Amino acid sequence: MNLPDYAGWQKLAHQFEHQTGAFINGDYVKALSEKTYQTINPATEKVTAEMSACDKADVDVAVKKRRGHPLIKAHGHAWPPVIAASYYKS
Repeated sequence: MNLPDYAGWQKLAHQFEHQTGAFINGDYVKALSEKTYQTINPATEKVTAEMSACDKADVDVAVKKRRGHPLIKAHGHAWPPVIAASYYKS
């Protein structure tokens, strides 16, 4: 396996984009309230992202969408619930 050198990692770090939405039914979506909270790098105390601050309404939407689909969409694939659960345990 070929891993990047230091300069390569630096380039990747600068290209990295946080996924700031809630992961619902295979998509990253904003909170219905559009409220956010900040994530902070503890080493630098700098804000790294504004994350979606989900609440009960967002959970209700996620549950309804999940119940309407027999497969879970994640990482570009559709997974039966049992396989998806075991995938995320490891």
